[in-house]
Amino acid sequence: MSCKSVDGQSDIVQFFNAAESGDAQGLLALIQAKPELLNQKNQDNQNALFLAIGGGDLQCVKILIEQGIETSSTDNRGWTALHEATYNGTIEMVKLLLARNIDSNARANDGVTPLHWPCADGWDECVKVLLQSGADPLVKDEHGRDCFDWAKHNHNKKTEKKVTSLLRQYGNPGQP
Repeated sequence: MSCKSVDGQSDIVQFFNAAESGDAQGLLALIQAKPELLNQKNQDNQNALFLAIGGGDLQCVKILIEQGIETSSTDNRGWTALHEATYNGTIEMVKLLLARNIDSNARANDGVTPLHWPCADGWDECVKVLLQSGADPLVKDEHGRDCFDWAKHNHNKKTEKKVTSLLRQYGNPGQP
């Protein structure tokens, strides 16, 4: 992709910038003009879907999915788009990706699943949606910590209790 546009930025740079900055109109125009941009990846092995999620723009995420971006790719950390959404996104993004049958138990290079981060952050709405989709709270990261352990480290007893209750209710009732 060495094509230069009028302003000197390569098409791929413009594409990634549009995804990350929430320029839905520009993003769609670039995809329509150069569909081969859709599954290009940056130096972190992330396609534009990761960038749109990180940028927080649901419309760009929807455009990319509707245009056929690969939703199951992983980046250099082994993260999927669902990992990114549970770390940087919104509940709407999480639900949209789960509707695309993204694996809620996908393990990153460090063993973390998309469920670990919202447990640590006390994001109970996300925890519930992931558990209802079949996420396993007992999957351990590379340090042997499961989602119950991650919930304990959020330093907020109120959200820890709420998340732990959800983990027991939907995940594993036998956990203390």
